Amino acid sequence: MTDKNLVQAILAFLLFLPRAGINLSTRETAEFRGKLIPLGVTKMSADSSTVVGGYSDPHATQSQFEISDDRSVEEIKVLLKHKGYQPMMKDWQML
Repeated sequence: MTDKNLVQAILAFLLFLPRAGINLSTRETAEFRGKLIPLGVTKMSADSSTVVGGYSDPHATQSQFEISDDRSVEEIKVLLKHKGYQPMMKDWQML
């Protein structure tokens, strides 16, 4: 899928479901992710590992996909603040 096709899909999706969440992974480039934020992105990954078991096994090497945006969580927070957004972070929630 091209960047243009992804933007068209996101906009079409939001026309039909305006309150839907839009998630952007680190597969997309930093520049592209930065440009998509104003379209209504609700979640962005940062400082991610795409290696199966990568957070628990430091020797794991089988990657699910290549990371294009390797910015840290702090760098993403700075970007969001610079664009006038309030970064919100949540790890998990006990029910």
